[in-house]
Amino acid sequence: MSAQALAAIPEKIDEVPPPELQAPNDMVKEDIEITKAIDSAASRVDVFLAGGKKLVNKMNITKVTIRNQINWPQGGPFAYNPHLDLRLNLPNLEKKWQLKFLTYDEDQEQRGINASRIKTAPLQTDYAGSIGLLQKLGKVNVEFEPRLQFQGGVQLSYFSRLSSSATTEYFTIRPEAQFFAKSDTGVGQFFAADIDFPIYKTLVFTLIDEEQYLDRVNTLSTNNGIGFSYNYTDLLSQNYTLIFESTNRPNFQLAQYTVATAFTQKIYKNVLHYTVQPYLAFANTLDYLGAPGINFELDLIF
Repeated sequence: MSAQALAAIPEKIDEVPPPELQAPNDMVKEDIEITKAIDSAASRVDVFLAGGKKLVNKMNITKVTIRNQINWPQGGPFAYNPHLDLRLNLPNLEKKWQLKFLTYDEDQEQRGINASRIKTAPLQTDYAGSIGLLQKLGKVNVEFEPRLQFQGGVQLSYFSRLSSSATTEYFTIRPEAQFFAKSDTGVGQFFAADIDFPIYKTLVFTLIDEEQYLDRVNTLSTNNGIGFSYNYTDLLSQNYTLIFESTNRPNFQLAQYTVATAFTQKIYKNVLHYTVQPYLAFANTLDYLGAPGINFELDLIF
């Protein structure tokens, strides 16, 4: 799933809207009740870990997402992958720390060079827990996260991110730097400088420029491309992307380019979202012949 498609799905809001502001739907009401129960349980764990004392008067915003992903490329197997993403908020234990447990490889989907690429293969299952330190230094967002991974044994990895944005009258530039270390790929770095050009209030044109280097395998990868995103309503959006993926293995060359569009709808905001993304992938291994495929993602959020 491309970064542009996923960006259309927002993070969970800090506070659950009161029932009178929600659509009169049994599913929404049930989701609110489950969300309240999860937040209440997380608050009890938070206070217990903080020594039994409530140190801050802040609503718990623990988030649980049940994610169902389908990938169906031409000539490839039909793949269905359910995932659980638990983000446990502990404001009493530490205002700036979060504990996360998830069942998919976050590095494969959301980090570095992979964030903008169209997923033409199913995600690998990965069980991991992490503690993340989030801090804002002036206009720079700083993130540091040591991560414990359980797959083929216990592995330890580290991830840090520096990001910011600057807006002018005509465009917004979003520079970002990531540094990471993993037992399988060694150390690496990622740099990006994507630029957004608002055309209308609901239409944005994006230039994508990214590069990543992995030290152990001596691999340099780049993403270059363009994207258009359009919001039909607050609950329905569409984007178009053209991404050129290059690598220095065996020599620097165009490995693949992909054309895709994605429709994202929030059937019930912060409760039930889905994204449908058909694509055409032109890989050098297939002499750049177009291979169609489709991605589908359904998120149930508590």
